[in-house]
Amino acid sequence: MRPGNHQIETDLGILNHKVYPGGPKTLLAFHGFGQNAEAMGPLAQGLSPTYTLYSFDLFFHGSSTWKNTGRTLSKQDWTRILSQVLLFYDISSFTLAGFSLGGKLVLATLEAFPTRVERVLLMAPDGIDTSFWYNLATYPPIFRQYFKSMITKPQRFHNLMKALKKLNIVDKGLTKFAERQMNSNRKRYQVYYSWVVFKELKFDLDQIADIFNDHNIPVNIWMGKYDRVIKTRRLEKLVGKLEHCELHFLDCGHNDLVIHVVQALEGRNNF
Repeated sequence: MRPGNHQIETDLGILNHKVYPGGPKTLLAFHGFGQNAEAMGPLAQGLSPTYTLYSFDLFFHGSSTWKNTGRTLSKQDWTRILSQVLLFYDISSFTLAGFSLGGKLVLATLEAFPTRVERVLLMAPDGIDTSFWYNLATYPPIFRQYFKSMITKPQRFHNLMKALKKLNIVDKGLTKFAERQMNSNRKRYQVYYSWVVFKELKFDLDQIADIFNDHNIPVNIWMGKYDRVIKTRRLEKLVGKLEHCELHFLDCGHNDLVIHVVQALEGRNNF
């Protein structure tokens, strides 16, 4: 397999990805918000020589593009897109890895191809529970329009942050994280359209647990002890339903979790 950047063009957009040649098994990886495919590249080193890694730019990230910002990415859309990727590379079975926002794509892939998934690695995954920020950005419509206006009128976002801090209804660490993700016009555009386009990727915990258990798919979940973005309590309900699950905690926060996971995995043949 030729290393480097590759693109799959679909009727909905271009899915850019990096290929890291390695072992005979296939690992499909999905990065977190504000990153690109290279953020998951260290997994190739940590899991070599077992896996060949395909790391994807999420839409609105890196070099992946989404043609119609007025259209959401449905689970059916994602099934068609990934089916095109799997056919192109002649991939019959694979392991999945996702960090933060990438967790949504892992779960959508799990639902679409349960018989082809061998293992799952989730790192502080989004998609297990819908957060306050996600609801505010996508529902109801009046809030969605308000958030969209923040792209060109960032003072509205700053005023919202001040109000939330004053009311003390959102963790201070989370507001700082949000502020870092909204400190430029490009980032504000990315935040809004990422939230809105991915809003249909919601999951029922019982159904997800049934897929894992019915197909005997082992799942490893890694969390940072000091993560203020994805809380452990959001995962407890799912973990309690799984028959083949390991939950790990590392001495780190949210942003540096992937590299800590890589360090923990080096030299291991499985998760």
